[in-house]
Amino acid sequence: TVATVTDQEQLKDQSFFTNAKKGDKVLIYAVSKKAILYDPVAHKIVDIAPLNIPDADIATGSKKN
Repeated sequence: TVATVTDQEQLKDQSFFTNAKKGDKVLIYAVSKKAILYDPVAHKIVDIAPLNIPDADIATGSKKN
């Protein structure tokens, strides 16, 4: 999943977004359980963090038993 930072003020309480700015991309790898904050202007990775999501079936979004 790819998301774009549009308002860093809303994210200021989350340490992962400390150095984020408008236009940065968040690449979410659910299977690997990692999130990457990427600056497309500077062409560099700003931060990498573990992704804390419950085990889920990626295709359907339903929880595994």
